[in-house]
Amino acid sequence: ITATSVAAGITVGGDNATGPSQAGTVAFADPGDVNALFVVFDETVDQASAETAAAYQYNSSTNPTTATLVEPRAVRLVFPSAVSAGFQLDVTSAAAVDTAKNAAAGTLSLAVIEDTTAPFIVSSSASIQEGVGGDVIEIVFDEQVDTSGGFDVNDFTVTVGGVSQRVGTVLWDSQTFTASILLEDMTDGSSAEVSIDGIADLAGNTPVAALTTSVVVGGDST
Repeated sequence: ITATSVAAGITVGGDNATGPSQAGTVAFADPGDVNALFVVFDETVDQASAETAAAYQYNSSTNPTTATLVEPRAVRLVFPSAVSAGFQLDVTSAAAVDTAKNAAAGTLSLAVIEDTTAPFIVSSSASIQEGVGGDVIEIVFDEQVDTSGGFDVNDFTVTVGGVSQRVGTVLWDSQTFTASILLEDMTDGSSAEVSIDGIADLAGNTPVAALTTSVVVGGDST
């Protein structure tokens, strides 16, 4: 099915025109390696394009030796010599291509920064489905978190109405920076308390304490 297909009276929409933009894309130094930078695009990117090392240039002179897609929106660049914040990274449209194959309108010129801020929770919501299973709590973060090793469900503690819940799976949406905590059965209108430990961003920043949030569980209205 393509973005313009029509079937049974339903038009299938999609991203069929706009590639990654400079406004929403950031580049920052990797504190664990003086020769490396991260680029986080404003949307998910095509792996083959994003891993084109020759399409990146640091300080108008140096191309990385490797470019590796480490998250659907994030690329890690390793250079032959030390790089640092305060310089410019240029990303051509050969690398800045989204998963719908839309290229950026032109070269993205990014100021390399230092990321020293730990991720935090922007918002949270909870909903339930009829019967057992399908209930979910969604936690939106302010930035990409490191999911390279997968989420450890033991880092997520959930209580609903004071009762501890078994966390089955935690899914990550890189497009919206959302962690979806899948649960078996919550009660409509109850209060859910969530505590998250062991979260870090790509630069390795971790919160000084567990992140917590409270949300009222909404019901299945359909």
